[in-house]
Amino acid sequence: MPIGPDTSRNASTSTHPIEDQLFYGLSPASMAIQLGKFSDTPLLTMLSMGLGLPTRTVTQKEFKWLLEYEDITEVLIEGYSGGSDAAITTATTTFQITDVAGTITNANLLIQAGDILWIPATQTNQTTALGTVGESGENIRVVSVDSAGAFFTAEREIGGDGGGAETVAADSGNFLDAFITGHLAGEIERSRSIITHPLKSDVQYIQKFQNKYGASQDAMDTAMAGGNPMNREQRKKLSLTLREIEYAYLSGKLARVSSATGGSKMLMKGILPQIMGDSTSSTVYDSTADMVTGDGSTRVWRVGDKDNFTVNNWLTWVERAYNEGTDNKVLLVGAGFQTMFLQTMESYLTLNFESITADRLGMRVRMWHHGEADRPLMIQRHGLFRGPLHQDAVLVDLGHTRKAVFGNGDLRIWKGKGGTGLQENDIETLEHAWQAKTAIDITSELGNAWITGVENTDGSFGGSRRTVGTHVTVNV
Repeated sequence: MPIGPDTSRNASTSTHPIEDQLFYGLSPASMAIQLGKFSDTPLLTMLSMGLGLPTRTVTQKEFKWLLEYEDITEVLIEGYSGGSDAAITTATTTFQITDVAGTITNANLLIQAGDILWIPATQTNQTTALGTVGESGENIRVVSVDSAGAFFTAEREIGGDGGGAETVAADSGNFLDAFITGHLAGEIERSRSIITHPLKSDVQYIQKFQNKYGASQDAMDTAMAGGNPMNREQRKKLSLTLREIEYAYLSGKLARVSSATGGSKMLMKGILPQIMGDSTSSTVYDSTADMVTGDGSTRVWRVGDKDNFTVNNWLTWVERAYNEGTDNKVLLVGAGFQTMFLQTMESYLTLNFESITADRLGMRVRMWHHGEADRPLMIQRHGLFRGPLHQDAVLVDLGHTRKAVFGNGDLRIWKGKGGTGLQENDIETLEHAWQAKTAIDITSELGNAWITGVENTDGSFGGSRRTVGTHVTVNV
């Protein structure tokens, strides 16, 4: 949206162009493009330009993230005997079950009598000899399901070769993957009962951003190098406001702080705290759950020594990153990570890596074509990933991400007039402010991921601290 007045509020007769409106209704993306520093706010810019979900307008400063996931077809099973874990043998008919995340332990929330579970033979704890008829695995039929616990009984070898049950686990405590392949029911039998999983929800707060700027009347009336001082201050505080929003979208910690004058101040929850387990669905990070070196149950790859960033490890990360969410993803990277990435994968990326100019965004985006998705991964350097973040990368699932704004509070200029509003008693100085009321809104955080903890002891890539104040273009 171009800069322009809200004509319904145009009440000023001042000769200064900056005062011709009470406030501007602005698109953050268009302002970022006008400032010419796209990489400082790539997430805000992409969401504002429509690469994510449409912007959500809320009428309450506290609202819910509603998280909904597909019905479950993959489960884990192990033997069950006498109220405890047991090995699965060819004679086992009582099992216990959980979902692959280990969060659902009630069998009746996962399966019901008559369901068919397929247990593939090619698993670590599965002992069927390769090359035999049992190599295709075994189908079992659920006979009864515990109404409150995790166990169920089953009939073995449904539709097998007649040679007996094939699936054997090595010992107790070793789960086998199984897939729900349908329901065994006759023509006149009742259909399956309804199994529903309620929506999960997280609380999110709208955060208020406000930065004042001003200039004295004398300064505005004086011809000086650099142009109108109010315009310069306006651009600088706009850049500051946009960068603050970008940081909060990524790293904000949910908080409500009471105010001594009444009411409360709210801080939004950003993407990284969710990834680290600060949500209803994400698994808290630990080394055994690492995305690459662990079992892959978290959304974090803590790389360690930079030599661990290999092609094979990168491909493992990509495979697991794309197990969740949509294919519409962008990888926001620090300059050090970008250098490491290009150095490590130079030969591998020759045939499937390209750079394109995304004209709608006004910035250049690298596109990596890979086999895990129908659309390429966008890779964009993030200008704010500096200092301790310059070797990090954050994967954002744009297909589950959008801006939330409060009322019509996208981004605006609040004007001070005379002795009212933001104007102080010292009427010699004209003061105005940029203001936004917004939050990041995510419909499923499982498609996001974080690469961090790169140890770069030899300095082969590093340092990307930028001198502050060099990126605002001033027309003289």
